[in-house]
Amino acid sequence: MNLQTARFSAVQAETNEQGLAAGPTFEVVYEACVGFVFRTARRLGVPEESIDDVVQEVFVVVHRRLSDFDGRAPMKSWVYGILARVAANHRRMTRRRETFVALSHDGEPEAPAPLDDGPARLAEQQEAARWVLRILDMLDDQKREVLVLSELEHMSLAEVASAIGSNVNTVYSRLKAAKKAFATLHVREQARAASRRSR
Repeated sequence: MNLQTARFSAVQAETNEQGLAAGPTFEVVYEACVGFVFRTARRLGVPEESIDDVVQEVFVVVHRRLSDFDGRAPMKSWVYGILARVAANHRRMTRRRETFVALSHDGEPEAPAPLDDGPARLAEQQEAARWVLRILDMLDDQKREVLVLSELEHMSLAEVASAIGSNVNTVYSRLKAAKKAFATLHVREQARAASRRSR
């Protein structure tokens, strides 16, 4: 059991021992979930520069609604439900802003800033992470969330079902479709990258 899993188990145990009315404190929930929220927000398509704002908004909602948590679902699943809504709203606003900028901007987009040089291994890991995020960005929201929760956050199918408000059979079908779509996009993007390099 890793540290993150242990913290979530502690949160659930506190809820069960103290009863629904007592529930976990905000501080306990924050400590147990903040890492998960940071990681998952980016994987759900929130731009890097907006992560802090989204995470803050998530925990504002958690603080406001903590008394609603009844302990029937795992704390991680409950927090994910809040994160999913906040992230979706943020992505919609971001797309509107990007559309407005694209329609009103006559010049060429600026080239991304070069990455700082570093150890080769770190560079490879960062490139791999960027590649995964790029493919995730191409998936629809339903496929993306089950893939992120199951494969990257290692939640069980039952936990994913609880998090997204679905049933295990639906999650299984979505995950199977998501893996297939991810593999197809991976092959396609690799071919495109190879084609660009050969020009």
